[in-house]
Amino acid sequence: MNWNNRGDRIGRMQERDQFSRVFMPIAYLLCVGGILLMAWQGINQMEGGHISRDLLVLGQVFFLIPVPFWCFRLMRGHYSSRLKD
Repeated sequence: MNWNNRGDRIGRMQERDQFSRVFMPIAYLLCVGGILLMAWQGINQMEGGHISRDLLVLGQVFFLIPVPFWCFRLMRGHYSSRLKD
């Protein structure tokens, strides 16, 4: 990216804002769902019930959904101080 080109910076700012408004809230909701799913499996285990490994793995996947988004945003420069409004 050419940081000296105003059009490139504006495009990257719009991309950053769209990720902040659309994709990250969805990723955070899935993360919370994963935490609840893992907690539910933990409660089942403490009560002496059977753990469903499929649900436990699904909870872990949901919990880690934001990580690829954070990495993508970091690599694209969304957290750069050069993209100040």
